[in-house]
Amino acid sequence: MKIAIIADSHLGYARFEEDSFIQAENALENAGKNADLIIIAGDVFDTKIPKMENLERAIKLFKKINIPIFAIHGNHERRSRDSVNVLKLLESSGALTYLHNNSIEIEIHGEKIHLVGLGNIPSGYVKEGLSSVVNNNPVKKDYLNILVLHQNINELSIGEPELSIEELEELDFEIIINGHIHKHHIKLNGKLIIPGSTVVTQLKEEEQGKRGYVLYDSKKKLSEFIPIECREFRHFVLEFENSGINEINEKINRIINEIKDDEIGKIIIKGSLKEGLNSGDISINGKSNVFIDNKLNSKKTLKEKIDEIKKIREGKMSLKEFASVEIQKRAKGKIPYEPSELFDKLASSIEEAEKYIGE
Repeated sequence: MKIAIIADSHLGYARFEEDSFIQAENALENAGKNADLIIIAGDVFDTKIPKMENLERAIKLFKKINIPIFAIHGNHERRSRDSVNVLKLLESSGALTYLHNNSIEIEIHGEKIHLVGLGNIPSGYVKEGLSSVVNNNPVKKDYLNILVLHQNINELSIGEPELSIEELEELDFEIIINGHIHKHHIKLNGKLIIPGSTVVTQLKEEEQGKRGYVLYDSKKKLSEFIPIECREFRHFVLEFENSGINEINEKINRIINEIKDDEIGKIIIKGSLKEGLNSGDISINGKSNVFIDNKLNSKKTLKEKIDEIKKIREGKMSLKEFASVEIQKRAKGKIPYEPSELFDKLASSIEEAEKYIGE
């Protein structure tokens, strides 16, 4: 039996909405040709309550696939216990089987699978929730026992400590599938499978490389990463020291011109400008597929950050005053409005801010 493992398609992700659907479709259709069933480890959608158009599009996409699909929710879809989960709606439409805090037994080609799912739960309850689902759905003899999760794994990603590789290794399941982590990993001699995301979302350096899904062969007990067609993501860091505007402009624009129109690019600019220069003076040949993170002259010493926090706590500077100062620093030379006035208008009401911008 062959099992396709997909995660983190983030359908409807605002920045790359079309990519999210195209690349999820590429993964699902390819998996539908190569596998006997599909397991999705959470974050099918990017939001708890997707737009109706995105929900309809997703239902049509999943219904095109002619093999069984099983899914759990991720942190992006998690709702309170009394609320309807969007994956439950997909199940009601017949698009997939929603597997949260529950298990199901499947037999395909004479092979038996015991599939246990636990959708994403808040960090503080992870160990308790995992213990509960494992105890209530113990592994079965003569079955391939698979556990599906969507949580942070301490050694593989930054975030709230939730589960360690050592804790997962101690579980009796032959296969543990985990979503949430957007980079592909195979750990514990193949026991832990993380397929990674099918779409770039966070524009981080580790998101470079192929996107796709994992195809697990139950007879050979082997996992294979299957890349899908997707836009390439390129990440650059440019560092400057006491540099002039011309030098910075030249290097940034050279990189921008290297990034093709069918790629996604991110450029982080770090370091310092010559005294008297402002980062707002930088002239960039903009492209909609290239994102600039300007950190020039933004580095503060630890003492400066501590002093700012102390001022707020001691009441010497209100949160509003602190935010206003920060906005003025960051927005200077970048917007045609007075930052402090704009902040005051926003603090008053959105309508006041809109009137101010329209003047």
